[in-house]
Amino acid sequence: MKNNNFWDSIAEYIKIKHFIALILFVIVLLILSLKKLLQYFT
Repeated sequence: MKNNNFWDSIAEYIKIKHFIALILFVIVLLILSLKKLLQYFT
């Protein structure tokens, strides 16, 4: 039982890490696109 819980918690941790990484990736893309837009306007 403990082993299953251990692996389940690792799976949850990986999911959370991937979710956070995805959010960070989207934020970086937004910042880069905003910088490009600012370059067009200036």
